[in-house]
Amino acid sequence: MGGIALCRRGQNTLSTKNSDVDSIKRMSSKGVMIDVLVDGQFAYYATPYLDEDHICKQSILHVKMPR
Repeated sequence: MGGIALCRRGQNTLSTKNSDVDSIKRMSSKGVMIDVLVDGQFAYYATPYLDEDHICKQSILHVKMPR
């Protein structure tokens, strides 16, 4: 049992100088979170790599991990 979730995160940063807006920065990131439950034990893994091969290998590895 477990799951795979696509995670997206955004962040806005506002800087001021002398009470005026100096700069606005917008950053975003995305990745995958894998959670696995085996025999009552959890294993978690998060990665910014979205290629299918990497996700499959890590999923198999983390299914074996809690044992």
